[in-house]
Amino acid sequence: MRLNQQHSNLEDVDRIRLRSAVLRDDRAAALELLEESRTAGRHFLLQLARTHFPELLATAPMAAAQPATGLRLEVLGPPRAGGQAVRGGKRQELLALLLEARLSGRNGVDKLELLDTLYPGEPDERAGAALRDLVRTLRAQLSAPFIETTPTGYALGSGVTADAEEFLKGGETGLWRGPYLEGLSELAHGEEVRESLYLDLHARAESLLESDPTEAARLGRILLTADPYNVSALRLTVYALRKLGNHRSLSRHYSEARERMLEVGEELPSDWQTFLASA
Repeated sequence: MRLNQQHSNLEDVDRIRLRSAVLRDDRAAALELLEESRTAGRHFLLQLARTHFPELLATAPMAAAQPATGLRLEVLGPPRAGGQAVRGGKRQELLALLLEARLSGRNGVDKLELLDTLYPGEPDERAGAALRDLVRTLRAQLSAPFIETTPTGYALGSGVTADAEEFLKGGETGLWRGPYLEGLSELAHGEEVRESLYLDLHARAESLLESDPTEAARLGRILLTADPYNVSALRLTVYALRKLGNHRSLSRHYSEARERMLEVGEELPSDWQTFLASA
């Protein structure tokens, strides 16, 4: 499977620019690259930029959430399309793959790649027929413009908006209804997109700890649902609950998390006060 050559060239150039900014400790150049990547929709570089310059996220402008439309894909929670739940693992998976391709700067997904991902091990003829039927079913359920045919495969419709895309551009936390693609097992192809989304979410939650601990606690719970063994997300959630003065919920929440961590051989302090003090 071959990625679009233009996408690869852009990624190489941007990686070199980022590496140069890191070596020079030039945060202004990194911020310029971050904004350029957002504007151009090349979200594949946002994760790297924030890894080296995490403070950039706190200074990035917030964009208001866009109103829902008929051609809207929501994946920050249980998958929804056009305002209705997307039922069926294959349907959810196909839409997720097309969205992740867009977020990675690619013009859709090649049919062979879709066949390998959605129907591994199936004979080519049977897999091809199944993919065509899957696309027809989704188009009938939603609307034809939701999925466009490209010369080599399929792409998310150019008129389709997506909550994940809006969050990466503007950072509006209210777009999150639950974990990314809740109910759908992780896709190997979406690892970079998933990680970028959660890195952004964690940073936004931290920025809200003082001004809006209620929202920070809600986001912390989403992070922990996605990764129950994330100590950093646990610390964020515990801190937010302490700010709210909700000690009963805090103690219960921490006790449950401590038991989970013991399952993987990591022992946390016996009480949340010591846990926070050890940060």
